[in-house]
Amino acid sequence: MPDIGLFELLLIGLLGFVVLGPERIPEFFRQIATMVRTVRQWFYQAKEQIEIEKMLITAPIDETKKSVDQAVASIQETVRPADSTATNTEQRSHDH
Repeated sequence: MPDIGLFELLLIGLLGFVVLGPERIPEFFRQIATMVRTVRQWFYQAKEQIEIEKMLITAPIDETKKSVDQAVASIQETVRPADSTATNTEQRSHDH
């Protein structure tokens, strides 16, 4: 949300005083404050919902990635001993 400085607030107050008159200004600012609180609350809830959705989406992906990494490591462990045995056998047959 944009930051409003003191100058902007004074300008809004002066415009409100001229347009609305001194009788209606307090009610006007109460309504503005209520709207600002509502909008901030809505943004906060939307941000929370986005974070929840993000977790719901990324958690299964992370679990799947972990499972795939474990499977790849297991396959590599299985292939390496067979690979080194085949290499040793080939070297022995070339030496003779």
